[in-house]
Amino acid sequence: MKKIRIQIFGLVAMAFCCAMVSFASKPNKTNDTRDHAKARYYYVEGSVALAEGRASEAYELIKKAALTDPDYPEANYTYALMRMTLRNDTLTSPTEMGKSIAMMRAYVDQYPKETEEAMKYSFLTARMGDIDEAIRVAERSDTITGGMPTVLLQLAQYYSAKQDLDKAIRTLERYERIEGPDPDLSLRKFSLMFSKGDTIGLLKESERLVMEHPVSTEYMVIRGNVFEALEMPDSALVCYQKAESLDPEDGRVKLTLANYYLERGDSASYDRKSSEAILSENIELDEKLDMMRRYMQNIISDSTADTRRGARLFDGLLKQYPHEPAVLDLGAQYSAAVENYARAEELMSYATDLEPDNPDYWMRLAHFYFSDGKYKESATACEKGMEKLQEVPKGLLLVYGTASSMAGEYEKAREAYQRLLDIELPGALLTDDAPTMLKKAGSLSYESLMQVADIFQMVGDGSFKINDLERSAREYDVVLALNPESIIALNNYAYYLALGGGDLDRAEEMSRKAVADQPENPTYIDTLAWILYLKGQYQEALEIQEKAIDLLGEDVESAGEYWNHLGDIQYKCGQKEKAVESWKKALQVDKGNETIAKKVRLKKLSDNE
Repeated sequence: MKKIRIQIFGLVAMAFCCAMVSFASKPNKTNDTRDHAKARYYYVEGSVALAEGRASEAYELIKKAALTDPDYPEANYTYALMRMTLRNDTLTSPTEMGKSIAMMRAYVDQYPKETEEAMKYSFLTARMGDIDEAIRVAERSDTITGGMPTVLLQLAQYYSAKQDLDKAIRTLERYERIEGPDPDLSLRKFSLMFSKGDTIGLLKESERLVMEHPVSTEYMVIRGNVFEALEMPDSALVCYQKAESLDPEDGRVKLTLANYYLERGDSASYDRKSSEAILSENIELDEKLDMMRRYMQNIISDSTADTRRGARLFDGLLKQYPHEPAVLDLGAQYSAAVENYARAEELMSYATDLEPDNPDYWMRLAHFYFSDGKYKESATACEKGMEKLQEVPKGLLLVYGTASSMAGEYEKAREAYQRLLDIELPGALLTDDAPTMLKKAGSLSYESLMQVADIFQMVGDGSFKINDLERSAREYDVVLALNPESIIALNNYAYYLALGGGDLDRAEEMSRKAVADQPENPTYIDTLAWILYLKGQYQEALEIQEKAIDLLGEDVESAGEYWNHLGDIQYKCGQKEKAVESWKKALQVDKGNETIAKKVRLKKLSDNE
């Protein structure tokens, strides 16, 4: 059985070469005038130039031939075809395309037996919206060739475009009688019948195909498709199940069943058939990966789902494709999504070994380590990736800087951030102060300006962690110079000033701006309360810190610091018993904090109290 080959003519140079050989052999149908002799000379020279790959020269010669003798059909046809291949907005405008097609028509009508050229012409006229002209030429070619299959397929398309569905169906049936049955052809016919609303015809035709091909899973599935289109799901399921019984190993049928169950919300049956389809042998890997992505998403989005199902499915797929990076990658992503980071790291490491020039793989490997709290391993993965990749993506540099900082490797982090800065603003340095940076960044887009501000904020955080308060302050001055409304920067800078014994009045001003912008943010409120505490404004600090505690919610990670601050403030307000209770709550979260433990034991802030 032949598979359908729908010929869509591309306007490519090869077509010109074929046309040239054909045209060169034709006798000249015009008088041998001087103009024609010149045109003929240009045309032949253009043919030679094109055959030798000198396309620009060929175009100019063919153009001369057409312009020298406007009645020279071969030159006009070829010139028109070449005009339409040029990447020239003028020549490919609708008006100029229309002129090119008009030049081609003379040749097509003069040499109607040249089927290939005629069908190229009909295709182009159809694309320009002149379906009637496309049909005229295609019908003539059909008559001349006695039903050439490629002509019939194009003619059926034209009839369909004109909504002459009966003719389109009859033309496809003629094709089928010549070339034999084909499932793809049947689907095209059924689509036309469905558009006609010919329910009886659909059912009869699908039944005929099944009767003529009783062991074909394809035709049985097509009949099921017909029932589904006609909203007869029970009959469709019978057909799909029959197809599966004909070939229990056919993954395409299992995929059809999986989609059927998915449409009807039968998740258990969908899971079962998806698994069987993915592990089958006759579905291409790309399609299996698409199915796995959907399957993976369904499991992850269902909090009650057994995530081990997905792991088992990936294990089965890995047995089929043990050295396929795309499978390893998807398996790693699934493992990370269900927080099996060890498995994700293992699979992704192997994927980077197999495909070391893939930046996405290195990014994911570094992210998996980072999410697993393995910051040194994350930074190491970035370093390996940067060695392997010809061009290091910004994302990998960003992960490298963040992971290095979290691992305590602050100088490595600064090196990464300097490289990022080099990309965003060549010539800028992390040591630049705010006025210098404002001058250098004057021509940046808003997006790039914000990215530069983010870089300085990250290095400012790192400088504070190594207690380089002066450098941190300079870097945060740059952040606020570039992005004065950065609420995060305002809060962080204010907190760093407070902890480092800096300008508390400036810290309060920045903190109040942050709280005014986000009055329900407990982190920002805690910062303001602590600044007021350090300034000796204990009562106001207490009122504000109590609000931070009320807003804390599920933020257990920050709870220790919040309760510790509240205890200190309560103590200064004379609420010593409450202070001890707050410190105890802080210690429940931050169990290893000896400073808090000492306050609980002494029931006071320090030995000096």
